[in-house]
Amino acid sequence: MNISKIILIALIVFDLFFLILAANHYKFVALGSVSFLFIITVNLVLLLIWAIARKLNRGLVLILSFVGLGFLLIQSFLYILTPTTFDSVSSPLGNEKVYIEHRNFSLGETSYSYNFFQIKGSIFMKELVDQNQLLVTRNNPPGGANDIKMLGLDVPHWKNKKEVSFNSRQGTITIHLD
Repeated sequence: MNISKIILIALIVFDLFFLILAANHYKFVALGSVSFLFIITVNLVLLLIWAIARKLNRGLVLILSFVGLGFLLIQSFLYILTPTTFDSVSSPLGNEKVYIEHRNFSLGETSYSYNFFQIKGSIFMKELVDQNQLLVTRNNPPGGANDIKMLGLDVPHWKNKKEVSFNSRQGTITIHLD
């Protein structure tokens, strides 16, 4: 088997792996919110190596490389505009850990978006899909510290091993773990 077929098979396996993870609401803990940038970068690099190994037209390879790099830069810029932050809360016994993905955006009123993840194994986290929260408020400037205060993330209350609640500014939010 030649190198171009190996690269193409590796790319397909890589993409299928991340597609299956996303379809089942899983993420790598280490990648967190930049997983899509990682996937785009790996795809671009592998496709560039594949194009060079296949000895495709240099002009075509350069054009496609610049288009791909432009796409990656636009995605990176959009990520910078609406950054996503991860914080975690551990149970008092340390046997459970919840990751909270949060971001905010403001157009007159500030919207805070919270997605909750439970650790599965040591390298995966599974999104608790039905428990995501969107809190909207006025006269509250957006910012990282306000994200934490708005949810009440600084003082979590563990009811038992599978329930944690937060005293948000809009009421108590209880998260149920699997």
